[in-house]
Amino acid sequence: MDAQSAGRHAGKPLGDGRRRSAAEGLAAMANGGGEAPSHGTSATGAAGQAGACGSEDDESEAELDEDERRERSEWHQMLTSALCSQVVDGEKKRLNATNAKHAAAGSPDEPLAGHEDQAYYRLSHTALWLGCRAAIRGRTPLLEEQTLESLRAVHVDPTLRAVVDVNVSVSAAASAGAAEGDFSARCLQQLQKLLRRVDYVEGMYPTLRALAEAKPLYASRAFQGKLAAITSWTNIAVRIELLHTMIQRWTGSSRLSLFASGNSHKSDDGDDVDAAEPLPQQPGLAQRTPFVERLLKEIGMGTIMRQTIMKELSAVLMSARRDILENADMICAMGLPVTNRQMQELLLFSPRLLQTCLLIQLQSAENLASPPLAQVDQLIEDLRDSLTVACHVKREFVALATPSGRWDPGIWLDPDYDSTLRSCLGIYFRLLQRKMQITKGLGARDFEILESQWPFLQEVVRDIDGGHYQLVLRYCQLVRRSMRLWTGILARKLQGPEAYDTMAPRELGKWTTRALHDIRAPILKAQRLVRTIQGALTNATDYRFGDPFPVLERLVESKHVLLYTGGEWEAHGTYLVGSQAMRRSPVRAQVLLQACITDEAMLDKSYDNHYLLVVRTDAEFSWAGPTAAPAAKSIPYQDLDLAPGQMRLIAPGMARLERYRQWLERIGIAAERQPWETYTAATDEIIDALIRPPGQRSGSTCASGAGSDASGPARSMRSTAGSWNDDELDTWNEDGDEFAALRPSLEPVDRRLGKLSAPVRTQLAEAVAAAADATALAAVAASAAAAAAAGEGGAAQQTHHRAPAQITELMRAHNPHIMREWALLKYSITRMLDALTQVPDMLRTLHLDFHER
Repeated sequence: MDAQSAGRHAGKPLGDGRRRSAAEGLAAMANGGGEAPSHGTSATGAAGQAGACGSEDDESEAELDEDERRERSEWHQMLTSALCSQVVDGEKKRLNATNAKHAAAGSPDEPLAGHEDQAYYRLSHTALWLGCRAAIRGRTPLLEEQTLESLRAVHVDPTLRAVVDVNVSVSAAASAGAAEGDFSARCLQQLQKLLRRVDYVEGMYPTLRALAEAKPLYASRAFQGKLAAITSWTNIAVRIELLHTMIQRWTGSSRLSLFASGNSHKSDDGDDVDAAEPLPQQPGLAQRTPFVERLLKEIGMGTIMRQTIMKELSAVLMSARRDILENADMICAMGLPVTNRQMQELLLFSPRLLQTCLLIQLQSAENLASPPLAQVDQLIEDLRDSLTVACHVKREFVALATPSGRWDPGIWLDPDYDSTLRSCLGIYFRLLQRKMQITKGLGARDFEILESQWPFLQEVVRDIDGGHYQLVLRYCQLVRRSMRLWTGILARKLQGPEAYDTMAPRELGKWTTRALHDIRAPILKAQRLVRTIQGALTNATDYRFGDPFPVLERLVESKHVLLYTGGEWEAHGTYLVGSQAMRRSPVRAQVLLQACITDEAMLDKSYDNHYLLVVRTDAEFSWAGPTAAPAAKSIPYQDLDLAPGQMRLIAPGMARLERYRQWLERIGIAAERQPWETYTAATDEIIDALIRPPGQRSGSTCASGAGSDASGPARSMRSTAGSWNDDELDTWNEDGDEFAALRPSLEPVDRRLGKLSAPVRTQLAEAVAAAADATALAAVAASAAAAAAAGEGGAAQQTHHRAPAQITELMRAHNPHIMREWALLKYSITRMLDALTQVPDMLRTLHLDFHER
C-alpha cells in the first residue's frame, strides 16, 4: 500500500478521534473536573493511539458508517428544529415560565429573586465585563482594573462637573465679532466634545447603574436635566444642519433660493451668495425657476409634499419644536441659541416652494383662451390638489412659527401667500364657470357641479385670509347665473313646442311629460343647494327697539355679560353683550364675528349656549350686570351696518339661532313673532335698491360684489382678448328686460290689470272692496276690544309686559356684505318661483288644446 492510500485509509479514524477528544474535553469542562486539552495534546494522544493500538486499524467499516449516520441524524434534527422555529418556541416557553415564577415570588423586575443571587449576578457581570475589556486591550484583568481606577480618578469628576457647569456666553461671542451661524457652529462643536467625554466616562463602568452608585452626582436631577438638554440640542442642531445640506444640494442654492439659477455670485469669504429673489408677481417667473419647473414636470404638484425629503423636513421641524419646548429653560440657562438661520430657512422653504408652484400654475391657466372640457377638468383637479397642499403647508407653518414659551423663530408668512391662494381660488371659480358654460344644455348639471364643490371649498377657505367672503361672493354668483340660465330655459318651455300646430295629440302628450321632467329635476337640485347655502350663511336676527333702558334691564336680569373691548366698539356707540357662557370664554365672540360661514367647528357641543348680541344706541349705555374683558385688541371693530336703536343676535349656526331667538322671547326681550309677518326688512331694502329704475339707482345694478364693474348692460361671459378677468363672473343685469315677463309678482298692478278682460276686472274690484270692508270692520272690532281692556285697567298691564324689541329680519347673515349676496340669491329664487307660477297656466292650455284635438 503506498503513502497516499495509507493516508486516506488512516484519515477516518484520525478525524473521529479528534471529534471524540474534543467532546471529552467539553464534557470535562461542563463537569468541572478539569480543563479542555490543548490542540497539541489531542494530536499527540491520537498519534499514540494510532501507533500503539493496531486494533483500531482493523475496525470494521460498518461501525464507522454507524457513527457517521448517528451524527448526521443528530445534526439533521437540530437543523430541522432551528428552521421550524422549535428552538425559539421552546425558549419563549422557558422564559415565560421563568417570568411567571419570578412574578409569583414578588420580584418581576429582577432575573434572580434573592439578594445573594443578585449580588452574585452583578459580580459575575462585572468580572465578565472586566475580562472582555482586558482581553481586547491585551492586559490581565488585574492590570486593567488598576488602569481603570487611575483613569476614573483623573476624568470622571471633572467631566461630570463640566456638564453641570456648562454655560455659553452669548455676549462674549457677540463681542468677539462672531456671526450667528458661527456661534451656533461653535456651540455645537463644544457640546459634541463634551458629550464625547461623557461617553468616555460612561465606558469606564460596566453599567450606568454602577456609575450612579459610584458617583451620586451622575444620578442627580440637575446633572440628568443638563445632560438631556445638551443631548437634545445637539441632536436638533445636527439634524437641522444635515437636512439643510441635503436641500442645498437638491435646489442648487446655498440659501435655499428657488430663483438661484444664474443669479448667484461669490462673496468676500468665497461662499455662494444668491441674488435677491424677484417678486412673486414679476413677469417671466416661470423662466426664472428651473428647479420648480423640473419638479412640476417630473412629479407634479400633488406629490411634491409626499417626497421623502419634504416628509423628513416636516418631521425634523416638529421634533425640534417639541424638544426645545421640553428643555427650553435648560437651553436658555446654558446660553444656547433656540433657533438659528438654518432653521429659519428650513421653516420658510415649504411655503416658498408651494407659493412658487402656485404662481406657475396661475400663469399657465391665465394664458388659456378657450380650453376644452377635458383640459378644464384636468386644471380643476390640479388646482384642487394644489389648494389642498398649500393650505396644509400653511397650517403646519402657522403651528411651527407661532411663538410658544421660549420658542420664537422670529419669522412670518409672506403676506403674498394668502393673496396667491385667493388668486388660485378665483381661477378655480373661473374654471367652474367655463365648465358650466360647456355643459349649459344639460339642465340640472350646473346645480350638480356646484353642489359637489361646496364641501371642498368650505374646507379650503378656513386657511385663507378673506377666503370666506370670496367663496360666498363667487359661489352665490355662480348659483344665480345657473338660476338665470335655467329660468331662460323655463321661459322657452312655457312658450310651448316649436311645431305646436303640426304636432299630433300623442306627440304633444310626450312633449308635456318630458317638459315636466326637465322642470322638476333642476328645481329639486336647486332647492337642495339653496338649503345648504342658507344653513351656512344665515346666523343672525335683527331687532329694533326704541328705548334702550328696558332692553338693558332685561339683559341684566337674565345674567347676560357685557364684553368690554377697551373702546374698540364702544367708541362707535356699539356694545357687545354675550350669553352667560361667554363669561368663561369671551374669545368665542371674536370667532362668531369673524365667521362668514358656519363650518363644522361651530357645530361642536362646546359652542352650545354661546351667542352674541350687538347693540347700537346713541343714548347713554348704563350697564349694571357682569362684565368680561377679553385680551387687548382681540376683538377688532367691524362695521356691521347697524343703525341706532338696532340689535343683532349672532349665533353659531342656523339651528341654534332658532333656539336662542325663542329664548329671548321667553325672557321678554323680544316680542313674539306673528305668523302673518315676513320679517324681511333688510332683504326688502337690498332688493328695492336693486330693482329701482336706472335713473334712481345710487350704485351698481349688478349682483357682483366688491371689485366688479358691471353698471352697464350684460357683458359676454368671456373677454374678447381671450384671457379671463375678474369681471367675467356674474356679468348679467339683474333687471334685464328679457325676463320681465317672468316676474308677474313684481309688475305694476295697473299693467297686470290691463291684461285682464273687463268682466274679470269688475269681479276683482268687487273682491278688493269687500276685502277692504272686512279689514275696516276688523279694525273697528280691535279698537273696541282695546278700549274695553283699557276701561278695565288692562291696558297699563299690557304696556308693562310688552317686549321692548321687535324682529325686523328673521334670518340673515351678520356680515353686511354676505347679507347682500344672500339677499340677491333670494331674489333670484323669487324670480324662478315666479316663473314656475306660469307652469299651471301652460299645462291648462295644453290640456284644453289636447282635448279639443
